[in-house]
Amino acid sequence: MSNIVTNETSQTSSIGAAWPPEPAPCERLRGIYTDGILDSQSDFEEFAEVYHTLAEEMNAGRAYTRLSVRCLAQTAGLRVLTELGVQTEAAIPLADEPDIVLSYVGANLPRRIMAPDRLRRHGALLNDVVGSRMQNPAGHTELLARAGYEIKILGGTSDRAEVATLLPKFLNMYRIFGYDEQDVKTLLESDANTVVYLEHEDRIVSTAMAEQATVPIIGFGDLRLTEITEASTLPAYRQRGLYKAVSGVLTQRLVERQASDPVHAVYGESNLAMPGVLIAAHENGRRFSHFDRQRFGITHPAFGILPQNFRVEDGQEDRPYNDFAVSYVPLGKGVR
Repeated sequence: MSNIVTNETSQTSSIGAAWPPEPAPCERLRGIYTDGILDSQSDFEEFAEVYHTLAEEMNAGRAYTRLSVRCLAQTAGLRVLTELGVQTEAAIPLADEPDIVLSYVGANLPRRIMAPDRLRRHGALLNDVVGSRMQNPAGHTELLARAGYEIKILGGTSDRAEVATLLPKFLNMYRIFGYDEQDVKTLLESDANTVVYLEHEDRIVSTAMAEQATVPIIGFGDLRLTEITEASTLPAYRQRGLYKAVSGVLTQRLVERQASDPVHAVYGESNLAMPGVLIAAHENGRRFSHFDRQRFGITHPAFGILPQNFRVEDGQEDRPYNDFAVSYVPLGKGVR
């Protein structure tokens, strides 16, 4: 089951509001452009005018310091957006729609811009991640089981009775995102969310979630998205490959679900301050948008990275917000 995304969508939703864009946590204005697919010069120009108007309002002192918008666009037109002064931050191919992508565009106030040296480090890290030797996720999961870890899945109405018992444990996991008890309860009770978690000695020590949503787009129909999100591992349990295990089980479940409940994209936004999360995404079969620059005719080295996008209390990031790398599971024809 998926949520129908509207401007009343919960603030805990990672997929976010529809159109027009709405205020979101961490001083953002966020939305998904639903007025059509950008597939002609006039479409791109009209969208660019909207983008620049929103960016000018931000520069004029509105309450947000980052503009984050997604839109459907013809693949060949991403270069046109760049030529029109629209900062294209990432793009996700759609299953069985080889000529259309879900494009991220954004703008930040100067105090929220990613420094060049940070960008170089991010690029080097992503190159190291994709160049590393792949390990067998299934074998790793078996080792964890022998060590007393148990992977469990929460999702669907049959699991609602478990929420009251699990709530305190998940509250401890989700504090890093700034969520309170009601936020966590909303996440766990939503039929649109699938949560995979790892228990050890009666504690939840690592977790990942998939949120599914439907966004009606004029001229396209229902855009069906699944975002892998809310990655959290207790500090004492980090660097043991736990997140790779839970996110691997989650990713496999999502891929298997394509046969009966297909979506256009399965993707995630990974915290660049946590290399283990990036390694897990790579080893679980996700492709980083950063490495699609040539394919889309984008030359900017920051492509594939969402700069200063959201705050995660991870104990690593020393700036106000975290940078995220966009990645996706290749699905369907034309996606590689």
